[in-house]
Amino acid sequence: MKKATTWSEILMILVLTAFSFSASYADDLSIWNGKWFKLTEKISALEANESGSISPLNYSQTIYIHIYEVDETNKVLRCENYDFRDGGLEFYSDIDLQVLAGSSFDFLWWAQGGPEMKGAIAGRIQGKTKNGPLTSATLKTVGGSVAGTMDGAPAVAGINWNGSIVPESKVPPVK
Repeated sequence: MKKATTWSEILMILVLTAFSFSASYADDLSIWNGKWFKLTEKISALEANESGSISPLNYSQTIYIHIYEVDETNKVLRCENYDFRDGGLEFYSDIDLQVLAGSSFDFLWWAQGGPEMKGAIAGRIQGKTKNGPLTSATLKTVGGSVAGTMDGAPAVAGINWNGSIVPESKVPPVK
């Protein structure tokens, strides 16, 4: 009978995989500067009310991530995170995607939670080119968890992002 894989074994595999990518470490991230991603954000949370009662809170929303600066030295994509509401974008927070390993077009990253949250999220960006320029890309997380406040109440949450790059002409206006 085959032994089940433990979380520590999975973590070790991920770490070893990340180190195996290092030979082709993201050498030019400038292609991502100015790019926008439209993402579906799924939240699965537990929220505590004033009496201490805990209840589930699950929802999905559309968010946009704008990469406004690339720090080649530290391998960081500096981003603005926007909620999509009432036909426009509302700024939520700045977020830095720290590149872990991979190539300039396919890499792993991680980021700390927003201003009111403690935690982290991690994922992968994959871009495709045709005759040189970037033509499409996807961003997908492998999950993340945060603790903080949601709607003014203490909460813990699992967060998942999934989406693709969009041209700036298709980005809703910032409110």
